[in-house]
Amino acid sequence: MKCIDDVNEFCKNKNLALNEVFSELTVYVTVEPCIMCAAALFDLKVKSVVYGCKNDRFGGETVFNVANVLKTITCRKGGYRADDAMNLLKLFYQGVNPSAPLSKVKVRGKKFHKNENI
Repeated sequence: MKCIDDVNEFCKNKNLALNEVFSELTVYVTVEPCIMCAAALFDLKVKSVVYGCKNDRFGGETVFNVANVLKTITCRKGGYRADDAMNLLKLFYQGVNPSAPLSKVKVRGKKFHKNENI
């Protein structure tokens, strides 16, 4: 997760203890973290996680309540600016992933195959 890498780099540069920084950190994300990302955040004992829209397929709270399984007391708050988050997510999915293999790129609702012309 990028936020974990960023905090790690920040702590190295400032000579701070990771566990102390994470215990005071509130992570804001557009979409509810997936199960594995939620588990990583809870394992790091972040102070709280605030997300916009739910992740009904892979959500770390909606689908599988990671915090209850790990017995953490991390505060989770969903629905923060949920409409804005959903609109941002829709806008994201209208784009094309520039890192996607050409065979996986979708064009106007269908998959583009390497042998086809756009």
